[in-house]
Amino acid sequence: MSANNASTPGTQAVMLPSGIKKDEYLRQLKGLAHSVSELKAAGYVVAPLSESDLERKKRCIKCGCRCSQRERKPKPPKGNPGKKEEQAGNQPESQTNEVGAKNAKEVNYRCKFHPGKVVAKTWTCCNAHVSSKPCSGSSSHEPRPYTPGELERRWQFHPTPPPSSPPNSPNNNNNKKQAIAIDCEMGTARDGEKELIRLTAIDYFTGEVLVDSLVYPDVDMLCYDTRYSGVTRGDMERARRQVRCLLGKGAARRALWSFVGPETVVVGHSAQNDLAALRWVHTCVVDSFLLEVGERRREEEQAKEREGKKDLKGVDSEGVSSREEKGGEAANEGGKAEDGKAERLSLSLKDLALRKLGREIQTRGRKGHDSLEDAVTSRDLAHRHIENLIKPLQG
Repeated sequence: MSANNASTPGTQAVMLPSGIKKDEYLRQLKGLAHSVSELKAAGYVVAPLSESDLERKKRCIKCGCRCSQRERKPKPPKGNPGKKEEQAGNQPESQTNEVGAKNAKEVNYRCKFHPGKVVAKTWTCCNAHVSSKPCSGSSSHEPRPYTPGELERRWQFHPTPPPSSPPNSPNNNNNKKQAIAIDCEMGTARDGEKELIRLTAIDYFTGEVLVDSLVYPDVDMLCYDTRYSGVTRGDMERARRQVRCLLGKGAARRALWSFVGPETVVVGHSAQNDLAALRWVHTCVVDSFLLEVGERRREEEQAKEREGKKDLKGVDSEGVSSREEKGGEAANEGGKAEDGKAERLSLSLKDLALRKLGREIQTRGRKGHDSLEDAVTSRDLAHRHIENLIKPLQG
């Protein structure tokens, strides 16, 4: 996987609908871009993080959880707590101590952890297996020490920079694309956070592969989630030795920004995850998942409207419906319950590709996904929506 590969097999240019010029197509594509409020509601980060946002990223030195995690409300005790206390008071002292110790273990601590170390898959603090529940706890989290600037380097989001030269300037190399499609793969860092490990971007119109590269992580990794990412630790280390990867999220962003300006349309499927992995703020986005959600919502509203019209037609002048006259037989015709709801089909990229594009993707099993394949599929799902919008214009 190289950082720039302009002729990867399997990527094709978009076929513009008959009679539609590229400028009109691009106008329709930009019309599909979501508002900032829609992006924010879908989980996109739409502005750089504030100091308080960064503070909430701190993790506990004891349990490793986010210090900002909300405390769960303890479940109310079962039965009569007063009766249990009375029974405990009537027990011998030795039994009372045992009950007290047991209750202490069941305290709903906010911070739960093992104070010992793991030796031969066993915790030294309680001699329990490494997978056992924490044996100790605390009422509050204790943030681990952070070096100056560490949180900013790890978590700060960066907006797409403006072009260095005006569009009509002779110094402008005109590298910025009108639209791209992207997909990222992520692994799991040592602290449990998701970390960028592969980046793919294609030119939306030509299918040219702009970036297709492994991204060497900025932090220590727990695993590469190969079953989903398709990337192994060996792949990553080999790519670094052979200087065939981008070194960190900053390098990945810079590779993208050589093709992307603030006005570039970025297409992806649930792309809030991809942009978050890149720590990238971009607000000209067409998300194929959100497009499909909107299409489903419109279809359901139209179905309800049609059903309402049918019900009105079935009501006579005295307000008695034909369904009531037949004792509900019409409603249950075909063995379907009157109040039964149609099965909601998956909106995953894989299922949408099969249903909407007639294409099988993500078929490599445990070898994981192919981010190039996923980027092309996201582009083609968006293209399908454009075709549906343009059909009325073709007369």
